[in-house]
This record gives sequence, C-alpha cells and structure tokens, in this order.
Amino acid sequence: QPPQLLFTESELAKYDGTDLDRPIYLAIDGDVYDVTKGKAYQLGGPYHLFAGIDAARAFGTGCFKTHRTHDLRGMSDAEIKGMNHWKKFYENHKNYFKVGKVLHPPINPSSPMVEGCGTKDKGKSGAKKDTVERRALVQDSNMHQEL
Repeated sequence: QPPQLLFTESELAKYDGTDLDRPIYLAIDGDVYDVTKGKAYQLGGPYHLFAGIDAARAFGTGCFKTHRTHDLRGMSDAEIKGMNHWKKFYENHKNYFKVGKVLHPPINPSSPMVEGCGTKDKGKSGAKKDTVERRALVQDSNMHQEL
C-alpha cells in the first residue's frame, strides 16, 4: 500500500476534477479516496459536487447542495450510520482507494450548526430534490461499482 498523504482543505480542493492532469479525490469524515475511475465524479458528472471536498454530512443526510461539509454536529444516529455506509462503500470499492487524510481546522463549538434540509431558507422543493438525489445515489450504488 502506498504511503498515505495529508491534505489541507485547500490542497484537497485542487483534486476536484477541473484539472485533467490531476486525479479526482473526495473525502468522507477525514478519509480521502481516489475516485478518478468513476466517470460520475468528472466535471459535469452527477457526483462531481463531491470531488475535492469532505462532504461527510451530505453522505449522511442526503442534502447534497447544502450539507457539503465535514461538520457532523447535530446529525442523528441514522445519519451517522448512513455516512459510515458510504465510507465503507469507498473503502471496499474495487476501483476507488484511500490515498490519505484531510486535516480540517477545529470547528468552533459556538459556531452555528448546519441547518436541516427542510428549513425555510432552502424551501420544500429543495428538500424534495435532495431526497430524490439521495435515492438516486443509493439506487446507483450497484451501477456505481462498475464505473
């Protein structure tokens, strides 16, 4: 196994698929995975929004547009379980592999927590769209293994 790399958030952002000379990385709960072989993560692909960031919260909540953060504060046990499901998915995938860790600055405990999907700021249609996208992600997981 190659040595594991350490990334800052700004370094990880360079691996978002916009530079075709770099691999595509995503992170979940601090662990960074190479997902270059997955066409869905390339620029314009349906999962490109996960590239170059730690979107652990979104993997647990299914709120892909508003929860693209590593901040897990306030998540339910079921949401944490969902996030861990996707972490295992990447750990055990035949085409994706762990390349390292992303170092996040500490979260100020007095900073506001991320709002839920169904907040008035997001609107009902946004929450519904995220739910539809989450279902699509779950349904695509078998197809995704083939990418």
